[in-house]
Amino acid sequence: MEKGTEKMSNVKITACPEWILQEEPEQAVKLSAGVYLRRLDALIERMDETDTDFVVIYGDREHFANIEYFTRYDCRFEEGLFIVSRNGNRTIVVGNEGEAYSKFIPYPVERIVYRHFSLQGQPRNGIQKLRDVYRQAGLKPDSRVGFVSVKYFEGDAADDPAHQFDAPEYMLTELYKVVDRANVVNYTREITGLPNGVRMRLREAEEIAEWVRLRLHDAPLTLAGHALVSLAHLRTRTRRQPKTGLFSAELRFRAVTEETEAISP
Repeated sequence: MEKGTEKMSNVKITACPEWILQEEPEQAVKLSAGVYLRRLDALIERMDETDTDFVVIYGDREHFANIEYFTRYDCRFEEGLFIVSRNGNRTIVVGNEGEAYSKFIPYPVERIVYRHFSLQGQPRNGIQKLRDVYRQAGLKPDSRVGFVSVKYFEGDAADDPAHQFDAPEYMLTELYKVVDRANVVNYTREITGLPNGVRMRLREAEEIAEWVRLRLHDAPLTLAGHALVSLAHLRTRTRRQPKTGLFSAELRFRAVTEETEAISP
């Protein structure tokens, strides 16, 4: 062994149980268009309360949840913006790969392809300045804008938490060329802040019912005196109660069981 080198310790290979490498057969939750539209209604109601003209929501591969919550759209491998105006106009800004995926949004939306959101080496034709995207979405110099980034800031983390953002710098730089900088505030707390962020509560019976369905469908439940052969979801029905105006959900399952022999003590 040469001087200055260290001896590598022996590598020990240990067998692991087979289930470690098994994939979980999870089904994706798929909510109806009505759920997303009512989430947008809740956002616009919050915008009215805070006197906000536009909300600009940032997303990327790792931080897609805020955009997905309102649109069903997953940002894939590039950045994206979802812009909502107080009067209900909706604009999704995507790159090359997001253009096709954004068609999963279950309601009408204006789609702007901004190819500079795409990976390096991909086409860059079309709109060249992000400021022009903001203008096309309706933003003006006197607009009051809430920008939703990855997180909001509390305590001593920032001298001016309302005007500090956890988002790509160029997005804010381009935004300030369209909107007065003083009119742009960090709006992330209104979306994910506890306890009253728009995303921080379940509003829909359909959301709860879908999670119940995923947990119970074909679940290996233990029954006293019987063996469960199968447990299959048949249908889910949601409706609004005429007296209260609240939504309710009814799930129906079909269980096939076999009686087990009693074991004498």
